[in-house]
Amino acid sequence: MEGVESLRGAIEDYFEAKFNILFKIIIFKKNIFNIIYIIFVLNIKYF
Repeated sequence: MEGVESLRGAIEDYFEAKFNILFKIIIFKKNIFNIIYIIFVLNIKYF
């Protein structure tokens, strides 16, 4: 059973790492969208 536990731990670590990367990408894309939106709104207001 020792091998199964370590395998499960490895799989959990793998998916946690994948999820963290995915989460960072989603946050990064949201930030880019917000910056573009702010620039767009400012351009309408001031030009």
